[in-house]
Amino acid sequence: MPPHLESVFPKNDDSHATGGARIEVTPSRNQLTTSTTIATTTLPPRRCQGLDVSICSILHHNVTSYPNLLGHVDNAAVEKDIIAIREVIDAECHPLAHEFLCELLQPDCRRAQVMSPSGVFEDELLKPCRDFCEEVLSTCGRRLPPHLRLAIDCASFPSLVNGDECTAKPGCARELRVKGWPERVCDGVVDCADISDEDKCSGCSSESFRCGSSATCVPQERRCDGLEDCANGADERGCLSLTPTPTDPDALKNQQWIKYNREGLLRYTEGGMPSRVCVDNINKTLTTQEAHQLIHNMAEVTCDLLSYGGVELVEVVTEDVFDHVPGLGYVQITDVYSTNITFEPVNCTRRTVVYMSCSELACGVRPLFVPPRNPVISNSVVRTAQSGDWPWSAALLKDGVHACDATLIHPSWLLTTSLCFQGQGRALWMARLGAVRISSQAPWVQERLIVGMVKSPVEGSQIVLIKLADSEVELSDYVRPACLGSHTSVGQLLKRECRALGWGARRDPLVELTLRVATSATACKHLHGNKDNTICAQQITPTDRCLLEEQSGGGLLCEWAGRWELVGVATLPTGCAQGSRARLYDDITPTTVRWIKKTIAAFARGA
Repeated sequence: MPPHLESVFPKNDDSHATGGARIEVTPSRNQLTTSTTIATTTLPPRRCQGLDVSICSILHHNVTSYPNLLGHVDNAAVEKDIIAIREVIDAECHPLAHEFLCELLQPDCRRAQVMSPSGVFEDELLKPCRDFCEEVLSTCGRRLPPHLRLAIDCASFPSLVNGDECTAKPGCARELRVKGWPERVCDGVVDCADISDEDKCSGCSSESFRCGSSATCVPQERRCDGLEDCANGADERGCLSLTPTPTDPDALKNQQWIKYNREGLLRYTEGGMPSRVCVDNINKTLTTQEAHQLIHNMAEVTCDLLSYGGVELVEVVTEDVFDHVPGLGYVQITDVYSTNITFEPVNCTRRTVVYMSCSELACGVRPLFVPPRNPVISNSVVRTAQSGDWPWSAALLKDGVHACDATLIHPSWLLTTSLCFQGQGRALWMARLGAVRISSQAPWVQERLIVGMVKSPVEGSQIVLIKLADSEVELSDYVRPACLGSHTSVGQLLKRECRALGWGARRDPLVELTLRVATSATACKHLHGNKDNTICAQQITPTDRCLLEEQSGGGLLCEWAGRWELVGVATLPTGCAQGSRARLYDDITPTTVRWIKKTIAAFARGA
């Protein structure tokens, strides 16, 4: 074995791992131990084949492969367990038990796109999603024979909310009806990972482009044509974008929402077809200085379209340096002398492309937000937030139950209050971002484990920074950070437009409420916890019924110079009540802002 692969494939005496049988010869007391390895034939690469288990004809795919996800090596092995599996299905322990067990018996098979380390193309199995597995086994696990139950490890299955590819629960729209939520189908809010609850409600076909999460769709050929057909302009966003290297397979998919990459190869998308931008003709036609200026202009436009601060790096590279991407073509600028940049397909014989990176993403921006025609409160009804309206809003779940809220201020950090964790025993805390319903499984919703907390050193402040596990959150139109407050005194907030976010009592939607910052001596004088470092805010328009409940840790957000700033953090939860209830927030002072930036920078340096 080549030395560089030994760390990836360590030597192991296990016959199952090596593909050979190891026979130990027991010596006499004066003999040394010797061993003999009997070579066996290496298993052939995995290949997709047709389905061959009759009870799994319900599946939407038609190819699978052995060994399957239960360890069966062929159809004969499956038949030995088929009676036990039928008994679980017939018991109706879960509405999706049949589909789930068939996804284990006959998992979807994907044709190989990348060569394996051994130099062959090997097909791959697509596993069910983790939540699909956990949900079915929670009610059906005890009915499975022990050897089958032990073969299923839900924790090892991929998760949609982490951006992994997996087989989602089928018939999500049907499942919503089974759970008693038929009103959530075709209500304009995406609840399903496959968008099936909203996909056929307004005539949107699978080939069309959806305007964010709204019910409006446009044909793919009208995407990136220079005319905004979507009210939020989503069809003209992401036309120029960046493909990370090595290239993620998702780069080839027709994305229904914009994902941000800070660096990578310059990519142009038209009609749902992504292509690399070739600059062969630029170098041949223009002088070196002119070519450099044109390429830099394209980079600036790209960073601006993705709402990054500016260009950090731009260079022309040979595409062979990076992984080859099957099926991803090239385009070049049609007329390098024109003031309007347009593209045309090209072969790109020299394969010169643009590699670039942008500076930090702009905070406090809501790319998908469309101003409502009606006031925020009309006839005592609070405006329900649409997906993408408040992309920095996060729900904190304690052992799977919504307990507090927080605000995203950095791809790895949230701001909330220490009161969420006081007096709490050990628990699993997760942050859920991108959702306007706690239960939503929309494809842009993300979950991250909370692994640490840093408390503010400001005396009397309850504010805490909480650190997310592993990689940074995937930034998109639905998940991006808010700005930190720039005010130096509460008096500067008195005339600003401010909002609070809460959760409605009915169908748990995220709702927004318009607030006005007031002086502590008036509206909040009677409230418990009113201190010198708190902000008092009052609902502008009284309501005649309960509309929302605000959790601890939620943010007070005020607009300034076109950006939304986080100026305060809710201390105690505000329950549902009619009228115009005042609210208290921990003030994010200049001292607090300096502490936040210093702490994040220290962790980035590994200090």
